[in-house]
Amino acid sequence: MYIADTYNHKIKTIDLETETKSFSVKSWVGNSTVKQPAIKDAALSNAHLNEPSGLWAYEPDGEFEGLYVADMSNNCIRVIDEAGNLKTLDIKGIPIPSCREGQC
Repeated sequence: MYIADTYNHKIKTIDLETETKSFSVKSWVGNSTVKQPAIKDAALSNAHLNEPSGLWAYEPDGEFEGLYVADMSNNCIRVIDEAGNLKTLDIKGIPIPSCREGQC
């Protein structure tokens, strides 16, 4: 299961396949050490999200290939592949956000 941890600027995971009644929540993509993080496309904890608020699984052939993420305070849609690489989705007709990797 994937969780948008909005105010910690992360996407987290929970393994529901465990046979025990306890489970652990693990950080997957993003980090919470940067205040008001600008857009930074990268992998795992090197990537920056700013208040991710929604997730949608990308499963073109019924197999999980990644997530679309509503990166609310960066005003864009991001894509995370199954390896944890995050990139900003460029949508034709919609301007690319101006705040990339601290270049505001």
